[in-house]
Amino acid sequence: MKKNLLLLGIFFNISNSFAQSKTILVFDLINETLDSITSVVIDTSIQTEVIDYYIGNFNTDVETLEQTAPTNNVFLSTQFTRKRKAVLDYNLISFPIRTSVKIFYVENDTLKNLCSGSMISSRHILTAAHCYSYSGLNSDTLKFDSLYVCPVFDNGNSNPNFNCSYVNKIYLIKNWIISSEDFAVLELEESIGESTGWLGIGFDNSGEIFTDNIFYKFSYPNTPISSIDTFPYNGDTLYYNYGNVE
Repeated sequence: MKKNLLLLGIFFNISNSFAQSKTILVFDLINETLDSITSVVIDTSIQTEVIDYYIGNFNTDVETLEQTAPTNNVFLSTQFTRKRKAVLDYNLISFPIRTSVKIFYVENDTLKNLCSGSMISSRHILTAAHCYSYSGLNSDTLKFDSLYVCPVFDNGNSNPNFNCSYVNKIYLIKNWIISSEDFAVLELEESIGESTGWLGIGFDNSGEIFTDNIFYKFSYPNTPISSIDTFPYNGDTLYYNYGNVE
């Protein structure tokens, strides 16, 4: 079971992102300040590493996820499926499905659809940098000043079994580029991950982790991409797709 669950963790190839010293920007949304963690040093002798997942204390229910490359409902010439509503195949309050979160921005006291993420600790979420910041030299400019997060939000409703939380801080790489550094970490006010659990994350410099392994993506699609998927998503429902990424 542990091997299968670790394949849900999010891996990065860091040979490009951290070939040199990097600075991490720290946006404090509560105090409206910008700080930084400078000269982040990477031990290049470590080629791969991963932290453990945590199942959470809500219950011990674990969903069994298919570990064979799919052949149905796949994108042309791939072994990766098209999106499907998660609730059709999974119990949303089971692990690891419940580690999926919907992220809103707050405008005039109203929640607006923004992005998706995954719990990676009791108070931290891994998500995409482009949702919150501009790339390159404009990376120190935020698009929004208030964010709100709900685990396994679905069909337009928050899940009554789990708390939602505002975001305290956003961490991302200074001058990040979309081709290799498009990720950010959100720090929450509340430790909602103690209940939902969280995924293991790690890095792999060889790229071998991506060969013949099955990866899952749980997300809240909001805008259809006409070239590959014209379904009228509106961001209110949890979807998933999976398969071999090579």
